[in-house]
Amino acid sequence: MGNLGERDYLAYRRLFEVVVNGLPRPDLLIYLKAPVPTLMDRIRRRARNMETGITLDYLALLDSFYNEWLGEFDLCPVLTIQTDDLDFVHQPGHLDLVVQRIQDKLAGKEIMDLTQR
Repeated sequence: MGNLGERDYLAYRRLFEVVVNGLPRPDLLIYLKAPVPTLMDRIRRRARNMETGITLDYLALLDSFYNEWLGEFDLCPVLTIQTDDLDFVHQPGHLDLVVQRIQDKLAGKEIMDLTQR
């Protein structure tokens, strides 16, 4: 995005590689995903001062970066959970559903719901 000069970016990449190569591979990457308008609504409802500058365009850009990055990610399996209809604050059972999905994925179990198209 042009925020770093090439020298700084290369230094950052070298540091990143040293750190990543020194860590064990994860067993699972969990990606909680929601549409950008849903994210904006959640940010608005939280009303945190540090989030006031987040724009729809910024979130859309992040979403595209995450999608691109996940397309190339191969360190471990990825579990993407659509969170559009989940509300961890007011519906504690929703968190239980996510925990169960994670446990199932780690155990090698997978459920395919063909009714959700």
